Amino acid sequence: MLGIMMPSVFFFPTMHELLNLTQDDAPLDKPVAGVKEDWYARITKLRKVVDQLFSKKFAEALGSTEPKAVPYQKFEAHPNELYVEGLPENIPFRSPSWYGIPRLEKIIQVGNRIKFVIKRPELLTLPSAEVIQPKPNTLGKSLRVRIVAFGGETHLGQCNIFQRVTVW
Repeated sequence: MLGIMMPSVFFFPTMHELLNLTQDDAPLDKPVAGVKEDWYARITKLRKVVDQLFSKKFAEALGSTEPKAVPYQKFEAHPNELYVEGLPENIPFRSPSWYGIPRLEKIIQVGNRIKFVIKRPELLTLPSAEVIQPKPNTLGKSLRVRIVAFGGETHLGQCNIFQRVTVW
C-alpha cells in the first residue's frame, strides 16, 4: 500500500529579486570573494614552485642542468624502478596538482633533500603504451566470478539483486 505523499512547497527568488540584492541582503555564510582568490593564487604559486623543484631534481637525476618535465605516470606505473626519496613523511610522490597548501609547503621546506632515483632509464624513453606491462597469469584469462545465493549454493554465471558476488 502506498503512503500519502505530502506536497512540498519551495519558494525561489525571482530574477528581479536576485538582481536587486544589496550588500546587506547578501547571505553571510558565503566566503568573501577575495579570500577565495587569495587561496587560488597561493596554491597556484606553490604548485608552480613544487613543479619547478621536481623538474630540476628530475633533470639532476638524468645528469642535466636544464629542468625536464617529470613523467608522473611512468613513476606511478613503475614504483620500484622510478621513485623519489627525501619527501616529507606520509607524503607520496604525485603531480603537484594533487597536493594541498600544507603538503606543498612541506615539500618546499625539504626541497634540498629530494632525490629522484632512476634504476631503469629505458622506461623513460618508451611510449606510455609500451611501459604498462600486464602481470603474469592474467594474459588470456577472463575474470572468474563465483555467485553465492542466500542458501549458500555456489553457481557460475550472472547474478541478480539477491545474490552476493565474490571474485577469486
